[in-house]
Amino acid sequence: MANTYSTIVFSGGAGGVFKDVNLAINSGSLFFLKNVKKLGWHNETYFVDGVDYEYCFKSYLAGFKIAKYSGVPSFDHESEQPDKIITIFGKRLLIRKYSKARVKDSVHSYFRLLYSALRLGDFKFLYIFLRSLMIYVFGQLLARLL
Repeated sequence: MANTYSTIVFSGGAGGVFKDVNLAINSGSLFFLKNVKKLGWHNETYFVDGVDYEYCFKSYLAGFKIAKYSGVPSFDHESEQPDKIITIFGKRLLIRKYSKARVKDSVHSYFRLLYSALRLGDFKFLYIFLRSLMIYVFGQLLARLL
């Protein structure tokens, strides 16, 4: 596993499903130390989630995968957050209103990630980052309207 994955992210839920993911919030994760050293650790110049997403992108570029294991009782990044849960078009969304400064810093980090993907010609992650940015902005707009 350590030769294939840089990180295993744990979350709550039933079933104990192990699957590969493109992006993950890295809090509560298992890092393979030798792979983190190869990747150059986390880049603290990114803001909050941008640190995690940049790390996932570096993992992908280096040929590593990120795994998510659901089924760890009482160990879930999402359930520990003070989110409001809404359903739109049959999709469950977690909504939390962040400060304007945090939104600004997060959007700035997203633009840095988009630029990196574009500069490297990685259209897969360009799409992933753009989609994630749109979801984030949409969520912040909803949080202010609801």
